[in-house]
Amino acid sequence: MVGRMKLTEINILATLQQEEFKEIMQRFTKKTFAPETVMFFPDQPENLVYIVVRGKVRIYLTYEDGREFTLSILEPGDIYSTHTRSFARALEEVEILAIETGEFAKIIRYKPDLTAVMVKVLGDCLRNSIDIIEGLVFKEVTHRLVEFFISLAVERGEKTEEGILVDLGLTTEQIALMVGSTRQTVSRILNDLADKGILERKKRKKWLIKNLDLLKRI
Repeated sequence: MVGRMKLTEINILATLQQEEFKEIMQRFTKKTFAPETVMFFPDQPENLVYIVVRGKVRIYLTYEDGREFTLSILEPGDIYSTHTRSFARALEEVEILAIETGEFAKIIRYKPDLTAVMVKVLGDCLRNSIDIIEGLVFKEVTHRLVEFFISLAVERGEKTEEGILVDLGLTTEQIALMVGSTRQTVSRILNDLADKGILERKKRKKWLIKNLDLLKRI
């Protein structure tokens, strides 16, 4: 399962750091961005493929009424493109490796192993996109939020004596943007789950899932 924070489980950076792809890595350009910088935006001249080396990048859509919806949070090893309708914002200091899309396409054309990896990445992205659409169309906010926590428990949860500890690294408002809701609504649902003994808010944007089975039954 690919958690809603990630578009794919594949760490493309680790793949490209293998000896056989060393020459390809040298063709990427390093770029750094300060926290809260809008790194890329729709219809910009640059058409790049980029890989996150350090930090977190929020990929999101904006609407005329000012609303935003987060598609994913990119982390080290994740790959994305500037040639989309989405914005990319640095949530913290970010370092990426970037390459012109056309040049990257030429490279993978002659690297069957890398082509296979990219096909898998695209497949993961498509499945994730369908999950997002399905959730927004057919599921209530509570169910979207619950599934968000369950997917992250599987993806990055740490088992403890108290339950499963999940380091989200997100504020309540950022969680709301991930599930297509408001901060007030998400805060109310989280408080309700905490009152029922299912979740517990910890320090530094961490959450403890005290009863995963009960969470799955919601």
